[in-house]
Amino acid sequence: MDILNRYKNKPFIKIIIGIRKVGKSTILRQFCDSIKDKKANKHFFDFNDFEFKMQINDKFKLHEIIKKNYKRDVKNYFFFDEIQVIDEFQEVLNSWSNYENVDIYVTGSNSKLLSSEISTLITAKNITLTVYPLVFSEYYDYAKNILHFNTKQAFENYFKYGGMPGRLHWDIEEDIWKYLNMIFSDILQHDILNREQIVNIEEFISIYYYLQNNLGKETSLMNICSYLNNLKSSISLPIISKYTKILLNCFLIQKINKYDLAGKKILDNKIKYYPFDIGMRNSIAKTFANNREKILEAIVLNELLYRGYEVNIGTSQSISEIDFIAHKNGNTIYIQICEHLTDDIKDKEIKNLLKLKIFWN
Repeated sequence: MDILNRYKNKPFIKIIIGIRKVGKSTILRQFCDSIKDKKANKHFFDFNDFEFKMQINDKFKLHEIIKKNYKRDVKNYFFFDEIQVIDEFQEVLNSWSNYENVDIYVTGSNSKLLSSEISTLITAKNITLTVYPLVFSEYYDYAKNILHFNTKQAFENYFKYGGMPGRLHWDIEEDIWKYLNMIFSDILQHDILNREQIVNIEEFISIYYYLQNNLGKETSLMNICSYLNNLKSSISLPIISKYTKILLNCFLIQKINKYDLAGKKILDNKIKYYPFDIGMRNSIAKTFANNREKILEAIVLNELLYRGYEVNIGTSQSISEIDFIAHKNGNTIYIQICEHLTDDIKDKEIKNLLKLKIFWN
């Protein structure tokens, strides 16, 4: 909810996106309820409600209900949950965004229109805000106060099961894995198969598995192609590129580019993939012990993104790789990640960071 507070009253249509089941609707409702201005005019339109959806089922009725509830002399907050069910909804939102005293928030995600695609339809000023699964700092508060975990217990639990909010309702390990696998099956059916031309579903799933098992490793389309060819697949590079973009659009994976410290530019062909949620990754990979370093990187990455940083991986011929370079508000931080900081590792990592001084001028 913090991310919505940052952009409250800014002159944009706020589009809240994220993986299915991450709780976008809940966050939108909580934010609506958190607005304490007694003079404010707040309205929450829930298109998950079947009866409401029957009443407001086209763009003209959508315009009329906004017009009916609009008040000229106060601040108006309009929240639209699952807005994509209304055809051409963008025409209505674009027109109402011109009013200075109107603040608009929308969510949407299903087989008809992914939430990540809404911004392509809205021509008015808009900003896309990504809702992540619980990052560790959020989960720790819950684990400490509700489950009464100590710090180590909380971390190991999060390290294994991740931060999808729904998994907090389950106590038995088998049930948690079933829930996380159910999310993937749900996304596969509703967000992918119902709307995409997937020629070979086994190849598509194999790409997902490959990227999840190789999290945090530099990967190219050719790497994926070679892997599938070894499995006797004849898949082409354009199809691999298409399937990878689908996985990105559905928030099953996310990519981080390398940044050339000397040339001061993004390297588009140097990419690492990380899971959007480590619990979902672990539910299919079933390997935690031999991937601890990379899973730890994923935890740190999601925390940085949640806090509003733009993140890249630092690279240069003169120094070893910098795990993350995080930019925010004109400031830059450089991060090296390791779980056990022995004297040898500490000296190596600090020397690597000190070498960065040659790039600061």
